Amino acid sequence: MKKHLQRLAMLLLLLACFPLAQTTVFAQVQMLPLYQYGRTTAAYNEISGGYLLGTATTDDQVFVDPAGLAGVSSGATGVGFPIGFDFTFNGVVYDRLAVNNNGWICLGSSTLTPSVNTGGSSYTPLSSTTAITPSALAAKIAGFARDLQGQTNSSIRVETIGTAPNRVCVVQWKEYRAFNATGNNYNFQIRLVETTNGVEVAFGTMSAGTGSYTGMLGLRAEPAATATNYLSLSSSTSWTSPTVSTSAAGTMTLTGSIFPASGSVYTFSTPSGTDLQAMSLESPVPPLTGSMVVPVTLRIINTGGNPITSAIVGYQMTGGSTVLEAWSGNLAFGQTADHTFATSLTTPAAGSFGVTGYVGNINGLGADANQLNDTVSRNYILALSGGTYVIGSS
Repeated sequence: MKKHLQRLAMLLLLLACFPLAQTTVFAQVQMLPLYQYGRTTAAYNEISGGYLLGTATTDDQVFVDPAGLAGVSSGATGVGFPIGFDFTFNGVVYDRLAVNNNGWICLGSSTLTPSVNTGGSSYTPLSSTTAITPSALAAKIAGFARDLQGQTNSSIRVETIGTAPNRVCVVQWKEYRAFNATGNNYNFQIRLVETTNGVEVAFGTMSAGTGSYTGMLGLRAEPAATATNYLSLSSSTSWTSPTVSTSAAGTMTLTGSIFPASGSVYTFSTPSGTDLQAMSLESPVPPLTGSMVVPVTLRIINTGGNPITSAIVGYQMTGGSTVLEAWSGNLAFGQTADHTFATSLTTPAAGSFGVTGYVGNINGLGADANQLNDTVSRNYILALSGGTYVIGSS
């Protein structure tokens, strides 16, 4: 039997369902695995100014507001403490931070409300899979993250030192201990470095007494609900040559014989070299019909350490000619730009098609450091034009 659908009903049905026909999903670029890890030594210099957080009895407290230096329960949000300069991490610019007494900080922005969000696991922040909105507030840095608490003479401080453009925001734990432990004396700092956007974790005296403890050391950023964007260190035998963990749950072991020497500094820096990634095709945007003239917009992102000032960008539709154009600008690490081509594409009359975007000749120097991310593709299925159609057998 013939089932006749009127033109308008058929078209509206196809348009309503069309977004499900897209075959490519674009995820946020995850940059932390691109960071470079190093270890060096330098004198451990305590800070003594800035904000003094908590008390000798602090336990499972977070600090999210300069007006509340006593701290509040884990998971709180707030306005955050000023970093003192713009700090780019995972391609996002931050100017606020919050502190969890359990050995880690999270980053935030004064442009957001709340500016900081300490949600997620309090003891294992790098492997937390708790959703945080907006996801940019999932950025965390762990010095020695585990269940920690204060004791006599212990303190946490936040202070930005130095002068622009070489300031350093320092978060310091002094004479802390593992929960309910005796004979512990933990001294370490998380440092955010202006201009280079580097992260340093520096250690003073780290005494475990007769106990054995593990803690997290490394970086984590969005997505919040899946622990895939991280760089963490792991070792159960040595702090001199830890490995980059293959899991966000990696930990460092601390005992009376396994500990970081005072003056040990673990550095996490943005990538060196030149690398421009074809990140996504922002247009065409469905729904699309046959023989439609539509613009093509390619989003590019700098995933290398060197500024990107020029490139050749291009696209090709299935079965069509390659369109190449020059792009110029100034992209620092993590920054993006959208290029809409002067030459639009015309969709085929019916069926489906694909579009591939390209980048090349970066800064006029030819191929960049990672050619595997120089292309991005997206597939489309065209909506049917208006008309009367027969569905099923006649």
